[in-house]
Amino acid sequence: MNRNKGFTLIELIVVLGIVGILAGISIPGLISWSRNASYKEAANLALTALRQAKGQAINLNQSVTVLFTLDNSAANTANKIKVGAGSEMLFKKGIEIKQGSSCDVADGTLSIAFNPTGSSDAGFICIFDGTVQKYRVGIATPNTGRIFLEKF
Repeated sequence: MNRNKGFTLIELIVVLGIVGILAGISIPGLISWSRNASYKEAANLALTALRQAKGQAINLNQSVTVLFTLDNSAANTANKIKVGAGSEMLFKKGIEIKQGSSCDVADGTLSIAFNPTGSSDAGFICIFDGTVQKYRVGIATPNTGRIFLEKF
C-alpha cells in the first residue's frame, strides 16, 4: 500500500484562512495596547522624576528643581525632563505633552521646586493622544508636595 503523507491543498488553505482571520481580529487591539503603553511610560517618567526630586530635596536638605521643557511642534523632539543638576531625560517622540492647571499650554517650561521639607510648587503636566487627555501628573497640594498620577 502506498500511503501519501502530508496535507492537502484544501487543508492548507483552510488553516491559512483561519490564521488570517485571527490576525485581523488581534492586530487592532495590539496596536491600541502599544499606543497606550507609550502614554503610560511617559506618565511614569514624569512621576519618577518628581519622586526622585522630592527624595533628593529631603535627603540632601536643599531645594531640588524639576524642569519640564515642552515643545510640541511637528518635529516633537524636545519634550524633556531635568531633575536638579542631573542629565536630561527625553519623552518618547510623538507624545503630546501640555502643562498648566487646565492642561492648555503646549510649549515652554514648567519648573517644580521641592524644598527640604518635602513641600513644593504646584504644577501639572498632561499627556495627550491628539485631543484626548490620557494622564495628568503633578502636585495639587504644594504644602505637602504630594505627587499624583491621574488617568483619564
